[in-house]
Amino acid sequence: MNRPRYITSLRAFWQQSSPASRLISITVGWTLLLWILKIVLQLLSAPSSWIDVQLALPGSLYTLGHRPWTLFTYMWYHNDLGHLVVNMLLLYIFGRLFLVHLTSRQFYIVYILGGVLGGFLYPLLFSILDAVGLFYIHLPLYGSSAAILSLIVAIGGYCPKEKIRFLWVGSLSLYVVALIFVVTSLLFNLNRNVGGSIAHIGGAVWGLIFARSLRGGVDVTRPIALLCDRVASLLKGRKTTSRGGSSRQQRREKASSTQSSFDAEDSTSAHSSSVDSSPKASDGPTLEEVLDKVKRSGYSALSDEERSLLFDRPSWQDAPKV
Repeated sequence: MNRPRYITSLRAFWQQSSPASRLISITVGWTLLLWILKIVLQLLSAPSSWIDVQLALPGSLYTLGHRPWTLFTYMWYHNDLGHLVVNMLLLYIFGRLFLVHLTSRQFYIVYILGGVLGGFLYPLLFSILDAVGLFYIHLPLYGSSAAILSLIVAIGGYCPKEKIRFLWVGSLSLYVVALIFVVTSLLFNLNRNVGGSIAHIGGAVWGLIFARSLRGGVDVTRPIALLCDRVASLLKGRKTTSRGGSSRQQRREKASSTQSSFDAEDSTSAHSSSVDSSPKASDGPTLEEVLDKVKRSGYSALSDEERSLLFDRPSWQDAPKV
């Protein structure tokens, strides 16, 4: 069955893309799709606020308990174009830098856990502040800033002395770059986006834990990677089991077809062998032709081969009568 060309192109693009490009494609594609959906709903005078309610991360543990999936979905959904562009640019730059030194599996785990752990710190801390009497407005949280900051701090902590060159600034060590991003994130967001600052801190702490552990010889992402492998193998085994009956039937049909083809080939080979093993007709003259020639022209007209055929025959009993 031939697939549509656009599916083939998308599949080729996905296979050739780096892990950073894949995350960028998912984030941008998903965000644009939600924006378009909100515009369509607004044009139809239909409510669209449910999209933010169901996908953005709430600032309360109680609300998070009713919508736990938002701990994962919020990092793929941006509500502002500038926020989306800046985050994807940073993900492209530091994602590629991360993949130069570390594996793609570590990249995915650090990124996703950075977003999840950083996001969880936001409602957790706000719930604690509520409990002690310090009330803040529980604004919803959007974007992948915490996940990206975990990558920046992770690569800065793992390769602190490696330098990266910036336009108009020159070369800076990665640990300096990571420190600048953390401080800048806190200064610019602390007054107007306290929840975002808390999530950024959570992502940065996770990135630092990963880097320090890896430099000490311990990969904290390994248990998660093994768990993912285990789940994948179980799903693959279940899929194979569900197809077991049809697979066995297909194997039996294939074996039967193969045996039939072998039988046909054996029959053909046997027939060919019998034909090949049968005596071939001689290209020279037969005894009957030699006798007819003697009758017409006499013995002197025979050639040496014909004379040999005539006199070397062991018996004349089979010879036709003249």
